[in-house]
Amino acid sequence: MPTHQIAGVKVYSIDLFDTANATVTAINAAGLVPVCYFSAQYEIWRPDSVSFPASALGANISGWAGERYVDTRRTEIRNIMTARIQLCKAKGFKAIDPDNTDCYGTCRSHAPSHPRIQLCKAKGFKAIDPDNTDCYGTCNSGFPLTSTTALQYLQFLSDTARANGMGIGLKNTLNLISSTTVSMWDFAINEQCYQYNECGMYAPFKAAGKPIFNVEYTSLSKFNSNACAKVNTFGTVSIRKALSLQFTPRDACALPKLASPSPSPKPRSQVRLAR
Repeated sequence: MPTHQIAGVKVYSIDLFDTANATVTAINAAGLVPVCYFSAQYEIWRPDSVSFPASALGANISGWAGERYVDTRRTEIRNIMTARIQLCKAKGFKAIDPDNTDCYGTCRSHAPSHPRIQLCKAKGFKAIDPDNTDCYGTCNSGFPLTSTTALQYLQFLSDTARANGMGIGLKNTLNLISSTTVSMWDFAINEQCYQYNECGMYAPFKAAGKPIFNVEYTSLSKFNSNACAKVNTFGTVSIRKALSLQFTPRDACALPKLASPSPSPKPRSQVRLAR
């Protein structure tokens, strides 16, 4: 079983390479849903790292030693990801959770700060003059990647997962969610949308009845007031963890009250993100 199985938790996102075949088999035998986590970029310690062409390796991923962005347009990169997805299937996973798919453009951006606009109104201003509006995309990968190439890569991952009989989740990458693109994914896994006031961007998932698994890295009091108080509004299945993702702390909000049942993976999750 997973390192720590929790009663009532049905969905486990666990690492492709670090998880033994027997563990995935045991999860399936218990009627649970194993989801295959892997980075859609480069990590130096992975057994297939030697397969990445040097010319396809880009900028370092900030804050994560030994990780680099890749040129997602390259056939060699897509072949490596296809092999990873096929390994997920061979181990018995039911869906994939490809991480780090949100790097394109030039810098990281978050949802607009609506409270600032409201403060302008409260002070009596008649118009606003927002500065620094030239940030688009999410980071500098070292390659001329755009929202179009990011969507093409995500579509490739989705098509490959489904061709192998598995589902696929969207990890973060909120700026690419729309009523048109949501059909690419079966569920979403989010980190910190309550902290960054971004949970409303998952409205297409909620409208489609697709699970939105959320993890927050914050204090218990902030988790209760900022996340648990709002899960019915945004439809998230939310837990609190430390960034190290050890077994404790782990706190969970009550499940959201949805208009209709969500499809599998069922909306109760350990969400053991591999970060």
